[in-house]
Order: sequence, then C-alpha cells, then structure tokens
Amino acid sequence: MANSGFAANIATVDATGRAALSGHSEQKARRFALEDALYLAALKNGVRISGTLVSHNGVLLRDIITQNSDAKLVDFKILKENKTTTHYQVSIRAFFAESGAQTCANPRFEKALVLRP
Repeated sequence: MANSGFAANIATVDATGRAALSGHSEQKARRFALEDALYLAALKNGVRISGTLVSHNGVLLRDIITQNSDAKLVDFKILKENKTTTHYQVSIRAFFAESGAQTCANPRFEKALVLRP
C-alpha cells in the first residue's frame, strides 16, 4: 500500500458553479457548471498563484500563470442543481485533504539555470 502523504485533516468547502446553456447541450452545460464549481471550491480552499512574463525587445511572448495547492480534492457531493432559460447551476460540497510538507531530502538538482540560446 502506497503512502500518499496526505493527513486525515479534511476541509469542507461549498461552492456554486454556472455555465451558459447557449450553444451547448444541457448535459455539457451541467458538466461545465460542475467543473466551475470544483474550480471555485479549490480557490476557496486556498491556492498560491504565481505568474511569469516572457518578453523579447519589449514584446510579450508568453504569459504563464501557475496555481498550486497544499490540498488534494478527495470527494465532492452535489447539493443542488438548477436550470434557468439561460444557465445551468450546480452547488457542491467539496472535501479536501491537506498534505504534509513535501520537501525532498536529497534534491537531484540544487538550482535551476535558464540559458538564452
């Protein structure tokens, strides 16, 4: 049995996601609303957001945004679903397990170096 490194400390978060019905089947709108609710629950639970901009001669080439969390979604329950003429809405209760510190005792590489070609 593998040890995932997650403790028994469970956080509960309620969130509601929405998706437009226009151009989508009801089933797809329901799925998009559920994805939105799960995303919002993860944000409510807490994430670290960092960004990197890559430019050359003053021109933006790439904008990278990264989100990291110290918790893992372990389960969710759909509390309520509602459909209007324009939107599908899903309310959920999500359960997150907090992970312990994840540091490497023997890092393979001590630092990263980025070289320009």
